[in-house]
Amino acid sequence: MNPRKQSELDKMFDHQTVYNAYAALIAGLITSVHCVAMCGPLSCAFTPTKANDANPQFFLTCYHLAKLFSYAIVGTLAGAYGSVVIRSVSSSWLNLLPWILVVFFLVVAFRLDRFFPKPTWMGGAL
Repeated sequence: MNPRKQSELDKMFDHQTVYNAYAALIAGLITSVHCVAMCGPLSCAFTPTKANDANPQFFLTCYHLAKLFSYAIVGTLAGAYGSVVIRSVSSSWLNLLPWILVVFFLVVAFRLDRFFPKPTWMGGAL
């Protein structure tokens, strides 16, 4: 690999960005809970019991349809809860909170946060 490209990669994954080992560890711990709670039981439920009557396409299709259906149910419940919360705060500034979060996530996704001044009280954590 070109040494110049390597140093650019080192800059991109600098310890002062949100893309570091600690963020990866936290994301892994959070998503592992999801896998244990949702994907694990689904994959165990659709595992064939006997090798001679196992049709892999049928089991994979059932697995992915069940996963799709469960995500749809969870999304529906989260949307219903969110709509109740939004209706209860419709006359306050919290009604703008989803748009504020959209802007925040876009800023972080495009790494525009590196152009903002860092808070001094955070020290070297950022």
